[in-house]
Amino acid sequence: MLDQTQFEQGLRRILWTLRDYLDDLTIIGGWVPHLYRRYGGFTQWSSELSRTGEVDVLVPGPLAAGARPPISKLLAEAGFVPTAEARAAAVWEKDPVAGESIEFLVRHQGTARQIGQTTIVAGQSGLGAIALTEMDLQMKHVTTLRVPVTRDQRVDALEIRVPTLGAYIVTKSATFVRRRPIVEHGITRGNPKAGKDLVYIRDLMAAGDEVTGWIRADLARLQKDSKGSRRYLETAQARLTEILGSDPQGIIELAARELAERDRLTLGAARASIVGYLTDGAEMLGA
Repeated sequence: MLDQTQFEQGLRRILWTLRDYLDDLTIIGGWVPHLYRRYGGFTQWSSELSRTGEVDVLVPGPLAAGARPPISKLLAEAGFVPTAEARAAAVWEKDPVAGESIEFLVRHQGTARQIGQTTIVAGQSGLGAIALTEMDLQMKHVTTLRVPVTRDQRVDALEIRVPTLGAYIVTKSATFVRRRPIVEHGITRGNPKAGKDLVYIRDLMAAGDEVTGWIRADLARLQKDSKGSRRYLETAQARLTEILGSDPQGIIELAARELAERDRLTLGAARASIVGYLTDGAEMLGA
């Protein structure tokens, strides 16, 4: 089975393909904790991380190509193909088993019916992006990390944009409940992706004092930023608190099962870890 380090080779090929646009794009999703752990300059990171093979890329709405080839052309020339036949594709793959899979996302600006639907990226022929709500913090509060990429026996360092850890944990905490529940045989259950969101939050809270200190500093900046940012913080804190008090879809149980399998824990120990660190996260968000 491929581990996250092996998936990183696919990530680096994707970054190299998109290198002309890295100043405009933001890497979000499951890769963010891994990138911070490898390239964020931390001296200690105590927790393990869950694997992810798909690279989630946030585009800033209209994106003029200018003198650059369109992203769709760059992807096609590198061997990526869209996963759906459409005028503008949001998901492109080359070798998903090796981590060469990209999903483009954009902040939702249309009607409620368009949430989760693919929209055309203005200025980019053939490229679409899935419109999602509550992407504002990850667009506005970002930092850059330098990722080494080896090409023709030469190492180049690419600068990539990622959300701050504070913006990341707030967004995950605020949006995990938006994952569509799974209905089987008339029974509604939690979405495993929502459980994985909780594992991402738990892993950051379990990473150690250096990481949580960084998160606290990010959250303090968000508190001072704007009323909108403070509303996100309040929403994130409320949703973590709510699920700790009532979890009818069993999302915490899904998170505990993933953590138990990954870290070889008993289900009870994994559940206690999830609940404990989510409680810490809720308290930090509400501070």
